[in-house]
Amino acid sequence: MKYCPKCQTKKPLGKFQKSGQNINGYYCKVCCQHYHKIYDNIHKDQIKIKNKICYEINKNHYRTYRKIYHKTHRDLHNVATIKYLTNRENRIPPWADLEAIKRFYVKATRITKKTNIQHDVDHIIPLHGKNVSGLHVENNLQIITHIRNCQKSNSWRL
Repeated sequence: MKYCPKCQTKKPLGKFQKSGQNINGYYCKVCCQHYHKIYDNIHKDQIKIKNKICYEINKNHYRTYRKIYHKTHRDLHNVATIKYLTNRENRIPPWADLEAIKRFYVKATRITKKTNIQHDVDHIIPLHGKNVSGLHVENNLQIITHIRNCQKSNSWRL
């Protein structure tokens, strides 16, 4: 047990930062988070300027890292992009199995790497069809080649 002078309570050692810095090792994690939140709000403009300068200095590094990350984690990036786009238009119902949807994108990426032919996750019933609109749920998804997906576009046949 260790005493936190900020909140004046005794807490287990696991509730304290492991860092050797005085502020982090002295106060509990909750008090440190509270302190940093207040500090960030007070110094918001200075932090923004500092981050912008840091980005400008290391712009090429950030761009290279982002490109590598997107190439190696394309399936996660695709899931996040589709989730953003479909959430924006209320196409993901609350009962959708997001893990099953994620598996479709992982599988499509795996098939693409294995066959060297681009495969996409396609909505059987399009999200923005002319006569009908589907949902972003696992039983409305299929994996098809990129060429076939482009040919299909927003069409749907019975």
